[in-house]
Amino acid sequence: MNNLPWRRLASLSVLASALIISDVQAQESFIEEIIVTATKRERNMQDIPVAVSAVTGDMMQERNIKDMRDLAASVPTLRSNQSQNSTTASFGIRGIGTSSQNFGLESSVGIYIDGVYRSRQSSIINNLADIETVEVLRGPQGTLFGKNTPSGALNIRTVAPDTDGANAYVDVNLGDLGLVNINGATNFSFSDNMAFRLTGFYGKRDGYVDQIDRAGEVSKDVLNDRDRFGGRLQMAWDITDRLDLRVIADYSEIDEVCCAALTRFNNFVGFGGVLGTDSFTVGALLLPVATADQFDDNVMTVGSLPRSTNKDGGISAEFNYDMDNMTFTSITAYRQFDSTDTIDADFSTGDYLLDTNIADQKSFSQELRLSGDIGDSGSWVLGGYYFTQELNNTSTLDTGLETEPFFAADPTLSALRAGIDGLSIATGGAYPLTAEAFPVGAFATDDMRQDHESYAVFGQVDFPLGERFLLTAGARYTKEKKDMDGFFTNNPMGPPLDTVAIVTTLTGIGIWAADPAAPGALDPTDPANVPGVLAAFGPTYIPSWGLWTQPSLAPQADLVETIDDDQVTGTIKLSWFMTDAIMAYASYGTGYKSGGTNTDRIDPVFDQVFDAETSKAAEIGVKMDFEKARLNLAFHNTQIEDLQTNAFSGNGFNLQNAGNADTYGAEVDFLWVPVDSFRVETSYAYNVAEFEDFENGTCWVATPFQSGVSDPGQTNPLLPICNRTGDRVSSNPEHNLFASATKDFRLGSSTTMYLRAEVNYISDTMTDGNNDPLKLRPSFTFINARAGVVFENLNTEIALWGRNLSDERFYETVFDVPVQGGKLNAYPHEPATYGVQIRANFD
Repeated sequence: MNNLPWRRLASLSVLASALIISDVQAQESFIEEIIVTATKRERNMQDIPVAVSAVTGDMMQERNIKDMRDLAASVPTLRSNQSQNSTTASFGIRGIGTSSQNFGLESSVGIYIDGVYRSRQSSIINNLADIETVEVLRGPQGTLFGKNTPSGALNIRTVAPDTDGANAYVDVNLGDLGLVNINGATNFSFSDNMAFRLTGFYGKRDGYVDQIDRAGEVSKDVLNDRDRFGGRLQMAWDITDRLDLRVIADYSEIDEVCCAALTRFNNFVGFGGVLGTDSFTVGALLLPVATADQFDDNVMTVGSLPRSTNKDGGISAEFNYDMDNMTFTSITAYRQFDSTDTIDADFSTGDYLLDTNIADQKSFSQELRLSGDIGDSGSWVLGGYYFTQELNNTSTLDTGLETEPFFAADPTLSALRAGIDGLSIATGGAYPLTAEAFPVGAFATDDMRQDHESYAVFGQVDFPLGERFLLTAGARYTKEKKDMDGFFTNNPMGPPLDTVAIVTTLTGIGIWAADPAAPGALDPTDPANVPGVLAAFGPTYIPSWGLWTQPSLAPQADLVETIDDDQVTGTIKLSWFMTDAIMAYASYGTGYKSGGTNTDRIDPVFDQVFDAETSKAAEIGVKMDFEKARLNLAFHNTQIEDLQTNAFSGNGFNLQNAGNADTYGAEVDFLWVPVDSFRVETSYAYNVAEFEDFENGTCWVATPFQSGVSDPGQTNPLLPICNRTGDRVSSNPEHNLFASATKDFRLGSSTTMYLRAEVNYISDTMTDGNNDPLKLRPSFTFINARAGVVFENLNTEIALWGRNLSDERFYETVFDVPVQGGKLNAYPHEPATYGVQIRANFD
């Protein structure tokens, strides 16, 4: 680990110490205590040596958080991105995340709901309903959590059944764009020791992006709509005074027109007057093209609407048995996630490419734990974990009516074709004309299958060192095995093209036509030369020969791989309880996620298989509760080895190990309650993430076309490989600030009104892995507000809310448009939205 980040860490620690010493008169806090289970035991968030942000159900209510996207906006260290469809949501913590574009990837952020690991990140993008707490754990989670993860975890707990009696709630959100969002739950007791809880939700909303179709007709608000529903049924049974059981069954569906990609940069004309594909679409095909000037108008040209559907469901059972001096816990779960996505893969009105992706995942997990106490403040946990899953992913790319003229317009391809067809004409048909390069209905199908097994044993102890210190030490041994098979099929087609042989042959024929006696001249009419000419040109006489020129369509050898890996990870922490209200800590931990295989067709220069990713993180922090304030500080430095990155180059995703990456920064969480009726919350994250070593990265595409500036990382112009060492890790803003203020007003003996305002600032962000300068997103600020009235005697709240009130037209990933070199599109975020929320509680 280099010394510079450590010097930064040491400097920041001095600041933390100064802040602590500045208020030695700290008093016991009256601020609400938040209970978390980050250490597999219920503890006060302020007493654990872990950087964690906790958002309770009440906090989600007042912030109008409906899903994970809304949650990420109010937790600066957490990011959530969504790209081409509803099943490509991804999450990152402290600048490190994982693309969900590829089924071959594990998540860098572990996602757990009621103790059960969710291996597909997109399975939790549905509505958050009836939630007790969401814990965002920052840093490697390589000890206690079921699936070892290198950058953090989301620990979500739903509201459990209550045996004390019946209760229920109904929450209705109505807003512009036709928003109807309803969720509710009812709790009822079957007996003194058994209770059930039924939760349901339904969300529907129009889109906010318009479609311009092939005929130039505009369909309003059709893209990026919402259509979701789901439910959860739970049973809690206190079988004896020592044994309890909780069973949870859940199911949800999504069926949406998603996701829109708006034009950031057109490619009508590039540097030096080179014509791009937009010129061809408009000039040759007479089809409309959305321009960059229409970006803020949320307008997209697309021939067919993208469609995303997925179904997620599962069942789990948790047993807890209390013995005299320890507790035994068992969590057993089965889950299934199925998705079907169809997108117009060329993102234009031209009928060029259509992609259909069908995936299904089945998983089973079993966790066993023993836990107990050591004295008044110590504890221990010992456990084992087993996880297995089957992944099947079938992706088919089909050509359309205009694929042939579109690709045939490529200068290189058209030159080859003109030369071969010219010979046919010149010889009166002695040589054939070229066949269709991209016939209608040609296809490339990728069938990827993976069987995955994971075993782990783990343990952690919190050992008291006197009255003020607590030493935490833990370790985990993980064993991973993956059997991966990939089958790549195409419609019938000929042998691969040898473009060098074609060019050489055409050059010789050209010389002969100009001067038959010149050196290198090749007489195509000479019977001795005919076999060689036919051999060079032969593949072009068979339909679909053009597929060889496109990496996403070109035939590829089948893949059979086995990954068998193991890893030891762990943590050590020292907690210092300086006073009853101030705790400082220092920690070091490691994390891990296994390797895999790229499930996309990629350029042969890149490796289809990638290695495991590991992390090493050092952190110091302090948590302070005062009479009217709470201040938590954390300073971290993380080294990632073999970071798994995924960048789109215009013809496919290049998934690979980036070598090493370095992240470091500071986080501040501040809560101030000067009076009971006024509350201020501020969270700030400063995070730097950059590649320390990334020699085989993806090159710029758009900037060279638009401006003629070459990628400085490309050392060999013949290879699409660029050195990204020193570049920023994508999707990581260095500065992220969230602040809110809430003021309550007493209107009567049983009526209260409140006003709340929120502001979120995000600094400029590199949005894609190839670090093309045109993909840098500028900083932006968005504002949310809420005004509500609480009728206490009716247990009812009515609130008016607005999100992104400044109507910032911010966006997420900027990507090179497939098969349209030099053009960039981006996935937009919601514009300003408004609505009313009504919530009624019934006891």
